[in-house]
Amino acid sequence: MVRRKDDFKTQSQQNNYLLPDYHKNNVINLISSLCHALDLPSAHPTLTSLPPENIRKYKNIIFCVIDGLGCDNILKQ
Repeated sequence: MVRRKDDFKTQSQQNNYLLPDYHKNNVINLISSLCHALDLPSAHPTLTSLPPENIRKYKNIIFCVIDGLGCDNILKQ
C-alpha cells in the first residue's frame, strides 16, 4: 500500500502522535535522554519532549523498543 506523506500528517494530527523527525525527535534521542538521566555519556541531543530531569525522579526504568514494524504491518493487525 503506497501512501502520501500528506496522508500521514493529517492522520498524525487527528490521532495526536508524532511523525519521525530524524534530526531531533527519534529513538537515538530517547536513548540519549535516558543516558543523561543516568549520568552516562551520550554524543546525541536529548529529546525535547522528554528531558532527563523528567526521568531522574523514577527509581526503575523499563525501556522496550519495537521498531521497524512498518505502518502497513501494524494496520493489518
